[in-house]
Amino acid sequence: MIRVVVADDDAAVRESVSTILTAGSIDVVLAVGDGVAAIRATEDEDPDVVLLDIRMPGHDGLTVARRLREKRPELALVMLTTFGEDANVDDAFSIGVQGFLLKTSPPTEIISAVRAAATGGVTLSAHVAARLGARVGRSGSASPTLDRTSTLTPRERVLLDLVATGRTNAEIAAELSLTEGTVKGYVSALFERLGVRNRVEAALVGFTAPHADPGHPPGRC
Repeated sequence: MIRVVVADDDAAVRESVSTILTAGSIDVVLAVGDGVAAIRATEDEDPDVVLLDIRMPGHDGLTVARRLREKRPELALVMLTTFGEDANVDDAFSIGVQGFLLKTSPPTEIISAVRAAATGGVTLSAHVAARLGARVGRSGSASPTLDRTSTLTPRERVLLDLVATGRTNAEIAAELSLTEGTVKGYVSALFERLGVRNRVEAALVGFTAPHADPGHPPGRC
């Protein structure tokens, strides 16, 4: 069972999120109300995923995420907040978090995000993804993303979409009728072509690029 620490300064939110995750067969080992307690809980409870509010007393969620990332690079981090500002999203993903959700996200989205993060996937709430797409579409920053994806093959575009939606290599292999080893090689090659270092950075490219044709048949990238 996935083990989770929830950190939010609002007791009602802590209780609500904990109830949602428990109903999804996810073990909430501790729910705390500030950043210092979140760091301590992570050290004491050894969770698989930490769900962090952006704005908390003691240390804010981004500060906590940075410290936890330094101490435990393999730890999955998901930001949960009412604040959907672009800067927060950029900062969160630059740290290497696996998910960014609004507190108003549907229960199924919260559960899916935690499960995806626990297996190395990446998740953005639909609202945050839409904001990122709109921002890229109206700004001069669109060109780098479009340039990086314009030369991808149809299969690489499909692969990018799957990575961006949080699929693991095993899930991609099953969906495309390929071996997991083959998918791992394709994903590594995709990262090199995009100039990204990991799934988080690839997801950011994928979320702000036009989607591929989901009907493209399995085959070589």
